[in-house]
Parts: sequence; structure tokens; C-alpha cells
Amino acid sequence: MYNKRWHFKWRHAYFAATKETEHGRVKTPEESKIAPQYMHSWIADWQRRVSPGLMMAWNRRSRMFDNFSMYVLPGAAFASSLFWDLSFGFKIFTLLPLATLYTRIRDKTPDPDIKETHLREMMYNNETVAKYFNEDTIHVMDYDMEWEKGFPDVEKFPEFENKVFRFFNNDTSMCKGHFVFGDVESGAMMRLDIKTMPIASAFRYNVGEPYFFYSVTAQINHNGVYTEVKLVDEEESLKKYRPYLFLY
Repeated sequence: MYNKRWHFKWRHAYFAATKETEHGRVKTPEESKIAPQYMHSWIADWQRRVSPGLMMAWNRRSRMFDNFSMYVLPGAAFASSLFWDLSFGFKIFTLLPLATLYTRIRDKTPDPDIKETHLREMMYNNETVAKYFNEDTIHVMDYDMEWEKGFPDVEKFPEFENKVFRFFNNDTSMCKGHFVFGDVESGAMMRLDIKTMPIASAFRYNVGEPYFFYSVTAQINHNGVYTEVKLVDEEESLKKYRPYLFLY
């Protein structure tokens, strides 16, 4: 559901949680007649906060199947653990690879966090889109954004034919997804197809925009009339910007 795409951003405290499923809509006090249960605040915290985070990492486990995460970090931790009792240094060498592995899992498996405000500004500044969609009357009907699996076509993105990069990564950190908008005043519908990639910059560490929109296409349907608008042309964008290879 689109309205739940932020539920990992702001945590909720379930100090008096009732023993019922999580609400899919806002309920009145009269609709929730189940009294708070003993220890259910702790149970609800696992069900609604901890478990979804673990499942999110599990569902994106393919991002962690690179050689560095699969073999180097566990192997280094195991080898150092054999000498755990000898000195404090081996304890550090055991825990450090495990902490690194945890950090990689934490950073590589969350939902893509695109800058929606920039995307909306791009929409409203386009003459064709602004003709049918207004900021006050637009409504999001569907949303999906996911990491692209594997590596893209070599001719299109030769940068990723890099053995060092592929040793540390199982994909490219590029995203692909869509929005579906409806306008209650004009009655128009629009599907916005989006592609993102990380790009470099002249700033510190050469890290630029991690979710740069290199392709944005709007497909508008209004009273049976179909219109396609390229807000960002992919071919022109790739001539000016090239993907940045994250070694993390």
C-alpha cells in the first residue's frame, strides 16, 4: 500500500497495544473493543517493528550474495574466532568482520529512498503534466520502487564490467519503479515510470546523488486520449551522466 511506504521511517510505540492485527485504516475507538493484553506491547513491537525489518532484509537477500559478504567476512570472523582465547586483538578481529557484515546488510536491504519532492517538482514544471494534474487535487493510487537485480547490458553500461566492483557487489544499486497518479478534478490518470542510478560528483568522496533520475516517462490517459511525455530522456541523460560504482 502506498500509504505504508513510510512505516519504517517513523517508529510507533505500542505501550498499550491491543491484541489484534495492525490497522489497515484509521478506526474509531468503538471499533477497537479488545482490551490491552499483558505483555502484548512487547509482542506487538516484535510483530510490527522488528519482524518487518528482518523480513525486508530476508526478501532482499540476493543483494548480499557477493563474494565479499558470502566468503571473506564470515571466513575472516571464523578464522579469528579460533584464536579467541589468545588475546584481545583476536576478539577484535572476530567481531569487526561481523560488525561490517551487519552494516552491509543494514545499508543494502532497506527500501529505496527516492527524493519524491524533486520528482513532483519535475512533474508540475512540465506543461503537459501540469495541464491535467494539480498539486491540490492529485492522488497517488499505486507505488512500487525496487532495486534492479543483477547487472545491466554491457553495451549500455560498460562501467559494470569491473571485477573489483563485482567482488563487492551483486547488483548495481540502480532502482526501477513507478507511480500511478489520478486527478480528482480533471479525471486524468498517469503512470510515471522511473529509473535511477548512483552518479558521481565533485563533492567529498566523489559520492553524488545515489538516486539520480536518469529516465522518467509519464503515460497520461485523459478521456480515452493517450499521451506520453518524457520528463527525463534516458538516452540524453546517459550521454551526460554515467553511473558511479559503489564499493560498499
